[in-house]
Amino acid sequence: MSDDEIILSELSDDELVQQMHDDL
Repeated sequence: MSDDEIILSELSDDELVQQMHDDL
């Protein structure tokens, strides 16, 4: 499990979507 996966697993769905949009 990578650090990114650990971070994503700790985020809520809304935060996950926000992070995904930030990466784009």
